[in-house]
Amino acid sequence: MMCAVVQIVFFTSQILQLNFKGSFIVSIFGSWHEADAHSKLRPNGGLAYYLSPPDAVSIWQLDRFIIYSVFVVAICSEFSRFWVNISGQSAKDMSRRLSQQDMSIQNQRNEALTKALWRYIRPASVLGGMFIGGTCVFADMFATMASGTGIVLAVCIVYQYFEQIAQEKERGQDVMGFI
Repeated sequence: MMCAVVQIVFFTSQILQLNFKGSFIVSIFGSWHEADAHSKLRPNGGLAYYLSPPDAVSIWQLDRFIIYSVFVVAICSEFSRFWVNISGQSAKDMSRRLSQQDMSIQNQRNEALTKALWRYIRPASVLGGMFIGGTCVFADMFATMASGTGIVLAVCIVYQYFEQIAQEKERGQDVMGFI
């Protein structure tokens, strides 16, 4: 989701630069330039400049690094919190599942159980999103072979396959047929 937001800003700023070069709106969204004949466009000002990862962390680009890092971590933590609410893993949903299984905390009603679960679920989702955002920033800053978001996506896909293989083994099915 974070990539989609950034790509919308990039696309909008490039379209605005093509149609309204030199206007105030272009200076807000960002202007672009070609570094050389064979490279892609690079932002050199505006919002697009600050939302793109800097090439290296240096004293000259410290403000860009800070803004980029805060943006990525904030967006990832917010989307993580949002995902918990819409994916059926919120405190209310978990409380409902526990009550359907006749499980409860002693001397607590459903409302108290929901409040107790929120104390753990909300910070865990926000911190998880912040760690994912930090991983993306770290990978983008130190020029790994892929972008930080690509690395997180690859790890999630591999982990999902690992879980599927473990479930197949648990059911006693042929794992090699699965692969």
